[in-house]
Amino acid sequence: MTVPRTSKPAATATRKPFPWQKVIQLLALVVFIVLLVVGKNQLWMLLFAAGTILTIFFGRFYCGWLCPMQTIMTAVDGAGRKVHLKKRAIPKWIQHPAVRIVALILFLAPLALTVITGRRLPVLPALVIIAAVLTVFFPAALWHRFLCPFGTILSLPARGTKRFLKINRDSCVSCGVCQVTCPGGAITQDDAGQYTIDQRYCLQCSECRENCAQQSIDFGG
Repeated sequence: MTVPRTSKPAATATRKPFPWQKVIQLLALVVFIVLLVVGKNQLWMLLFAAGTILTIFFGRFYCGWLCPMQTIMTAVDGAGRKVHLKKRAIPKWIQHPAVRIVALILFLAPLALTVITGRRLPVLPALVIIAAVLTVFFPAALWHRFLCPFGTILSLPARGTKRFLKINRDSCVSCGVCQVTCPGGAITQDDAGQYTIDQRYCLQCSECRENCAQQSIDFGG
């Protein structure tokens, strides 16, 4: 007697969502490069100014979605992981608040000089190069949280943002993956072992959310 063959149920493939964030980051990087080539850097500063205002409503989305430095740093960081590049710890002295103020002044001074004299200085390209080089040797948080002048400015309106990532303490198992994967150094652990996202430094990149196995991180507000 011939036993009828039973057909195996077709495996349902999980379709990955379209990578809108990466597409927008690449488009923003292309626009940034084009503006540098044609000498219209001031147009990018207008985009940053708009991003600063919108930070009140959407958090530091400029950092996670538009910033060319973040896009390049992510690529550099990924290449470093592939070759198992060991990074140094962030020096304690860099974490002092005064360092952020000095870095901001060093950024604003050339811009003021450009406005006064009309002489254009390569401030934006210099920042991109510095950020990329530092990412080779140190965690990305060194730049994002302690040195980046754009980040220092955006951290002010980000304090009261209406849209933010939040950790659900009921489902969180305190594995620490979110803290390790956060490029902005925005996630800290308190004495009770609970993790919290500081919105001043959150880049809205969703790295923590995507890497959380417990799905304990989502947008609140």
